Amino acid sequence: MQVADISEIRILDFASGLSGFPIYATEFELVKAYDNYSQIPLDGIYNFHAACGHKNSLLIRKEEIHLFNPNIISVFGFWLSESWIYDLPSVQIIISDSLYNSGSIKGEGIFHYLGEKAQTPEDFGYRKVLQFPLVDIYVRLDTIKSNVGDYD
Repeated sequence: MQVADISEIRILDFASGLSGFPIYATEFELVKAYDNYSQIPLDGIYNFHAACGHKNSLLIRKEEIHLFNPNIISVFGFWLSESWIYDLPSVQIIISDSLYNSGSIKGEGIFHYLGEKAQTPEDFGYRKVLQFPLVDIYVRLDTIKSNVGDYD
């Protein structure tokens, strides 16, 4: 993905709940927060943001995601439990924590909770291109090939 202007970046924070990331980024209008609201009800999250003086516009419902057209997914403290997120054609980069989503630590996070059913971004056509102690960055394989040729 080549981004000429920061305004072209659209980040969807997945399983955000009351995550700090979209709260800090709310001023930029580049970030939306999605959660299936199974652990914290949507009304509770709206009330929390209102009490803190944040814009409710940062929260997004599943049916609105295609309108936002995110090109980056961030997921921390959880895993991409809904595989449809990998099928969004606009998504080029996934930024995830090493413990829960990416499977960098065998037997922990996604593997601890899902066992043999666990899938990582690499199972959906993404390649890990950077790994830091707490963060893994994945790029969609067809993006790599279209920008730099055959990566293999």
